[in-house]
Amino acid sequence: GGTAGGVPPTVDIGKVEPLNPAKVVTDPQTGQQVVNDQILITFKDTVSENAAAAKIASINGEIVGYLKGLNDYQVRIKGSPTLDQLKALVDQLNNDPDVEAASLNIVHEINRVPDSGNDPKWGDVWDESSPGGKNWGLEAIYAPSAWDYIYPPSANYNDWPSVSVGVVDCGFKISHEDLGISTNNATGANSTIESDELTDINGNGIPEYIDNNNHGTHVAGTIGALSNNPMGITGILWKKDIYLYRTDFQGYDVKYGMLWNLEKGAKVINLSLGVYVKKILGHEPSDGDTLEIDTDDERNYIEQPRKYWTAFMKQLVKRYDFLIIQAAGNEGIDAKWGGLFNSINDTDLRKRIITVGAMEIDFFDWWPGHQQFTMAGIPSPLPGAWKTNYGPSVDIVAPGQDIYSTLYDGGYGEKNGTSMAAPHVTGVAGLVWAANPNLTATQVKEIVVGTADRPITHSDGLRYKILKAKAAVERAMSESATQPIQPSPTGNLRGQVWDVVNGIPIENAQVSVFKNDIYYASTVSQSDGTYELILDPGLYTLTIGKDGYIPENVTITVTEGVTIYIATLRSVPSENSGNGTVSGYIANAFTGQGVSGLAINFRRGIETVAGDITETTISGSNGFYTITLPAGNYTGEITGTGYSTGYFLAVSVGGTTMSNQNGTVTPIIPAGQTRVILTWGSSPSDLDSHLTGPILGNTSRFHVYFGAKGSSTYSPYANLDVDDVSSYGPETITIYQQFDGIYRYSIHDYSNAYSSSSTYLSNSSAQVKVYRGSNLVATFNVPPNQGGTLWTVFEMSGDAITPINTMSYVSSTSSVLSPSLSHSYSLTPHSDALLMRDLPAK
Repeated sequence: GGTAGGVPPTVDIGKVEPLNPAKVVTDPQTGQQVVNDQILITFKDTVSENAAAAKIASINGEIVGYLKGLNDYQVRIKGSPTLDQLKALVDQLNNDPDVEAASLNIVHEINRVPDSGNDPKWGDVWDESSPGGKNWGLEAIYAPSAWDYIYPPSANYNDWPSVSVGVVDCGFKISHEDLGISTNNATGANSTIESDELTDINGNGIPEYIDNNNHGTHVAGTIGALSNNPMGITGILWKKDIYLYRTDFQGYDVKYGMLWNLEKGAKVINLSLGVYVKKILGHEPSDGDTLEIDTDDERNYIEQPRKYWTAFMKQLVKRYDFLIIQAAGNEGIDAKWGGLFNSINDTDLRKRIITVGAMEIDFFDWWPGHQQFTMAGIPSPLPGAWKTNYGPSVDIVAPGQDIYSTLYDGGYGEKNGTSMAAPHVTGVAGLVWAANPNLTATQVKEIVVGTADRPITHSDGLRYKILKAKAAVERAMSESATQPIQPSPTGNLRGQVWDVVNGIPIENAQVSVFKNDIYYASTVSQSDGTYELILDPGLYTLTIGKDGYIPENVTITVTEGVTIYIATLRSVPSENSGNGTVSGYIANAFTGQGVSGLAINFRRGIETVAGDITETTISGSNGFYTITLPAGNYTGEITGTGYSTGYFLAVSVGGTTMSNQNGTVTPIIPAGQTRVILTWGSSPSDLDSHLTGPILGNTSRFHVYFGAKGSSTYSPYANLDVDDVSSYGPETITIYQQFDGIYRYSIHDYSNAYSSSSTYLSNSSAQVKVYRGSNLVATFNVPPNQGGTLWTVFEMSGDAITPINTMSYVSSTSSVLSPSLSHSYSLTPHSDALLMRDLPAK
């Protein structure tokens, strides 16, 4: 059989007709580049070679390439067909019962983005706890720790495990001093594997190396540059066979290159290739892109490629056990548009494909000496900057910004993109297979993806995790290597960031998460200032900031299966730094009256209940206090004899007096009693507490609120102690005796009761604190930026308090609803809405 050039494979795998650039045209409808006289056909297994040849002849076709044993053909259509005729023929074949899939011969491209320039060889120290420098990518994935397992210094090189990996890419400098790749391990479609030929490859009038801007050489270096030598860098794999196939980017040649690699014995194949998405975007990719999708786009970019590449993968998995590592793409869109294997959604085949998004490392002016990881280009630091693709098909993220590796000219330099992220995953997959050669491809993916940690929340709302070589190798060498990795339990954090001076939400504020002082996760705030994090249970510190604002800390505990709303962060602009005045009053939650003589300690940050105290003061007459504090957010701690320790939030703005920074304390209540305290801001003026619960010896439920305040000495043994109608609170309900059954506590926006669109309750800074005896046992903050006039806060049964945190619209009428209902309600989050349909007017 034929070959594509270079060294022939060990067996006949078929042939491919090299790409003729003169036959490449741009489809005006899709923006895709295609070969103007070819189609690609995969026949079903039941179709013989003779029958396939006859079918091809019947459409005036000529076989110019084939993949041996796969019933897969590259077909030239005779007679100078038009592009519309080729498309019609493809549609006809896709409806043929003998055809598995047919496609135009699309010309793909590397996932290329602007370079960062050439730099000297790295001389950076290795520090996994604080990645940085030119080797930051390997530090970020804990590669050095993985090497300690796979390549122990005490072992002889010959005893190190080895693995074979493949790369399908543009040209390679195999004679590079730091690659050392044998010519037997490299071949290509349309020219020699190594060439210094300059050509106008992109049609832009700029001559470039035919290897397309150093791409393939850079990818190969990240995977397997020589280790422990005085030259350049080190790759992830120290002992390996790397097979390089130089593709000319037509779809059929990519297929051939994959087959060539697999036949050579490659277990992992790196594909940093994709589809040009100008047509989908409607313009050149740039910052802030939105998709302009129509039915033809879906068919041309997703459905047809999905069918074509799915058929090919189904054939390959019958013969080989392997993994495909596919770059997600760099246009800031859903990766399923990126072509090749990103569009495949077949469950079994997805187990053989790892789609890789890119992350970057950020150092912040507003947070000197610190850093975090983010999805690459999210938010974009510059107009027109590249962004990693995202979406459900992205399995993992890896370093892809300023990645330092080998270049075609024999030197070294940095490149960006998911093309640079994918080889990190290829290298780690190779380490896993080297550590445990008995693993299957699906088990290797399970390990590589399942051991990833340090979640990053993309602006699409999905959570992605970062590649971790150390954990992957540990798992591969453990007794549990072949067992599925169960997802860890998680909880949600949601919050909002506002400019306290201008009263507007802050978009693209960086939210960095630390666990035990070690960086753990990150996200950014949306246009409405909201952010969300999905985290493992535990205690975390969040650092929130943006250029032009004073950074702030939040201390929070994540609980499994629970969504916790963090109090809105009122961020202070840097120009308002310096000292400011904070004033307010401290009220007794049981009486609503001010309390004097209480100590108030202020600590920097939100929910900071321990650590250094910034300033201290004492509440004066009627509970009022005034204090000078450096600009920023604070947690006030209130203590005094006979009172449970209370906490409230305050913010200081330089050169300004911020009033009504109020706090609440409750007299210590006896064991067995529960007190619920509501506070809020200046608007709405009237929020109401509502408690429903069981009645002893009765199937109906009580309803304590302003129209039926209850009693401390007889049923329902719950009482509305304080009803505030003029802003801030406190509004307090005490449960004096608790019985078996579910208690539900809700907040109603009486001021806006008749609105069906109000967000005043959500933006009221309402906070609910629950005390038992002398202890604060729960705190709830109103969900930010949500519509609703009823906030159903929590349910309580025995000692268990379960957050509900739902918002809904409820209006009251002039009719009075008796608190002693004649029937019981099913206890769903919205059953309080039924109770409050007919509240009395005040």
